Amino acid sequence: MKIVMEFEVNVTVRSLEGEASALLKGLGIKKCFINDDVLPSLIALPRPADGSTVKLVVFQLEYRDMKDEDVLAEIKKRGLVSSPWVQFELNRQQPNFSKKHPNCSVWTDEVGDVCCLTFEQMQKPVVCLNFDRSGWSPYWWVCGVKLPATQTQ
Repeated sequence: MKIVMEFEVNVTVRSLEGEASALLKGLGIKKCFINDDVLPSLIALPRPADGSTVKLVVFQLEYRDMKDEDVLAEIKKRGLVSSPWVQFELNRQQPNFSKKHPNCSVWTDEVGDVCCLTFEQMQKPVVCLNFDRSGWSPYWWVCGVKLPATQTQ
């Protein structure tokens, strides 16, 4: 059984203002890949209210070479929904978190393409917003927020 962590993340207007591309680059991370074709789907995702505290669940993948569909199924199985905005806030508040816990949010856009936001640190911090990433492994920690009990995916 892999480790599951939970974080109380305070969401601030400052972290959610502006264009997503500027936000990601505003982390001060020199190596940042932003796929402009994925930006509209990120912007369209629901954002938490300013000043809210959101519980972010982070779990480690269990198998090597997992497909995108497998990762999405793991998120759903745990009653979570991807929230890259809360993931972004966690990584902003804890800049060294991705050093030991390379983390990602995975979701599908309006036409069904798989998108992901990843934070990791090899020699230097790296942020990537792109379409699917094949071959997910236990290296990655997946982020999601709990769905309300009355809501289903």
